[in-house]
Amino acid sequence: MPPSRFRITPGYTSRRVDAGAQVPPPPQRLEHLTASLRLLAALVLSVHHPRSATRLTVAVDSAHREVILSAGPFIIPTQNTSDRSAMDMDQMMRNGETEAGRFAWPVSGLYRSVELEVLDSTGHPLPRRLLHHLNLINFDRRQLVYPLTERFIGFGQETEDVALPKSLGLPLDHGQRIGLYLMWDNEGANALTGVQVRLTFHWAPPNQLPPVIPVMPLIVDAHLVAGGTDGFSVPPGGSVTSVDFSLPISGHLLAATGHLHDQGLWVRVDDPATGAVIVTVPARRDSTGRVSGMSRRLLAVWGNGPHLEAGRRYRLSVAYANPTSDTLRGAMGFLYGAFVPDRLSDWPAIDRTNADYLEDLKSLEPKHSGE
Repeated sequence: MPPSRFRITPGYTSRRVDAGAQVPPPPQRLEHLTASLRLLAALVLSVHHPRSATRLTVAVDSAHREVILSAGPFIIPTQNTSDRSAMDMDQMMRNGETEAGRFAWPVSGLYRSVELEVLDSTGHPLPRRLLHHLNLINFDRRQLVYPLTERFIGFGQETEDVALPKSLGLPLDHGQRIGLYLMWDNEGANALTGVQVRLTFHWAPPNQLPPVIPVMPLIVDAHLVAGGTDGFSVPPGGSVTSVDFSLPISGHLLAATGHLHDQGLWVRVDDPATGAVIVTVPARRDSTGRVSGMSRRLLAVWGNGPHLEAGRRYRLSVAYANPTSDTLRGAMGFLYGAFVPDRLSDWPAIDRTNADYLEDLKSLEPKHSGE
């Protein structure tokens, strides 16, 4: 078998696989910082909401090639446990996301890992399940399948830290406009105050040999509603929800994972014309159906990974169980993949007149925490 330029090198841990586009190396000005500054945060930017105590701080540690995002403090009210059901998340979804802030990305580079921490007011770790989900939005790049703003990193309750293989990187460009959005899910009896979130990104050495392969994010949603919630209902006994999609450009799918709520079973992509299954991502569940994690599928260990063709019809299917006599509401299903286009220059541009794009943009208008 000939060598593959997309091959995922065995021996490196593969985690969450959201990715982006090729960009130049880190700005030259960072190279002129003193050694002492490089051991500390080289750049610190604080963003305040005028009507909220929430602060978003962006720091750069060039010595360790890290970008650190810190957000908080947040006030997290408890859910009404007397009315709450694991099978009914409608109310929580209607509460929507909280915008923690917007900022310009500080350092161009290929990012290989990101770690998430949820902390109390003293800096001690809190359960990650407190955070229903977290998204980082790139307002200067669109998604591949949909004409919406790019979600380049996302964490759900079941998502572990992201660590791409050494051969891959998530590119981000200096100056790109980024937004941080969160949704909380406090199942405890008491409200929490002073909660903080910290994200630490690591970028690859710009002179690494062989060069790091930049990969773009592929996101497919089982129930997309532009500008609305993506939840759907599952009847007693369970169901499989499917949606067909196509890509505007061709490329290789290197790896895949997914996102499911509790009672979720698996996410799958297949080719309806041939019946071939391209990838299946099962959930890790306990005996009650609670989802504790999603598997990760490496598709390019011994080759280039499946080649997805522009304009060809593919199908995303999402399976849920429902062992109760009630309807499960607020179920979700996503596939997240690392995708290398045949020609990166063909990546579709944002159409700022598109109706779905405008609805999506409207839904991202600030909603503040703790007000």
